[in-house]
Amino acid sequence: ADYGDAFTKSMDIFGSTYLLSRLHDKLQRLINISLGTKVRVTDETYLDTLMDLACYAVMGIEYYQKVDKL
Repeated sequence: ADYGDAFTKSMDIFGSTYLLSRLHDKLQRLINISLGTKVRVTDETYLDTLMDLACYAVMGIEYYQKVDKL
């Protein structure tokens, strides 16, 4: 709510680089958790991160369907 429609605005400005960056962040977190790397954010579980990754993927699909760029 505080961010407004930051995803769409960021996609409009930065394009697929923004989406790939967000997906990469979440994927890197999953890798770190899987490898047993000590994490600083302790209230976000592996499952939470998987859901975030899925949500960003769906948001990307919706964005591209809306702007007809696929």
